[in-house]
Amino acid sequence: MTTVYTIGYEGTDIDRFVATLKAVGVEVLVDVRALPLSRKKGCQSALDRDPVSASKRDPSG
Repeated sequence: MTTVYTIGYEGTDIDRFVATLKAVGVEVLVDVRALPLSRKKGCQSALDRDPVSASKRDPSG
């Protein structure tokens, strides 16, 4: 059975957001918002891709 987590990102930066997901073993991030836009600086472009999977492929991440 697959476990599904939900998370909000208000009040945090993208690095802490990704670290939180990775800390509980999340491997893939799926954005299911009806309108996937962010007013938070830096989050829009970061959330346009999957930062969790990308950091797994990046040896420095």
